[in-house]
Amino acid sequence: MTANFAGITIRVPHPVRFSLHKLLISARRATAEKKANDRRQGEYVLKHLIEKGERERIRSTLGNMPRTWQQQIKTALDQTPDGESLIQLLFHGPE
Repeated sequence: MTANFAGITIRVPHPVRFSLHKLLISARRATAEKKANDRRQGEYVLKHLIEKGERERIRSTLGNMPRTWQQQIKTALDQTPDGESLIQLLFHGPE
């Protein structure tokens, strides 16, 4: 995706990839505050994407990731307020 701001065009990740990346890197952050912030942002974007009908796109993107990354994302989600329901919906829900 590209975004244009004040005459400058930049490439930005799709929100699905952004949210999963935030969750994936959260464990690598140095401080608890940054870890929590990444998890919060990832969860927030995922929830809104699901509300907008992007669940299958999220599931497809997850399915194309290495299993170790998938597990790291589950671990990060498990530490968020709605993580359990998101894990169920994205990893175990009906096809």
